[in-house]
Amino acid sequence: RVSLSIGLLGVGISLAIGLAVGATSGYVGGRFDACVQRFLEALMLLPGFYVILGLDYALGDRARTAADGPPDALKTFLLVIAVIAAIQWAGHARVVRGQVLP
Repeated sequence: RVSLSIGLLGVGISLAIGLAVGATSGYVGGRFDACVQRFLEALMLLPGFYVILGLDYALGDRARTAADGPPDALKTFLLVIAVIAAIQWAGHARVVRGQVLP
């Protein structure tokens, strides 16, 4: 159940972000569209593993040691959802932009 909820929430959030960015980029067009597409291309160049490491460092407990005990389950749950959303939203944005273009 936990894995299913993480997957659905992560993909749902990435789809919402991708839908908003892609639709706005395709509708506005021009320089804004070109800038957004260059940003998406740069974001998609990064391997997912490095994005995971960066988000774990930024959002996780950096000073955790063995004496501190296990990590908080809610923080870990939200971290995994954030990682899934951060990796996938750029692909959704490109697909939506392609559908919105006139």
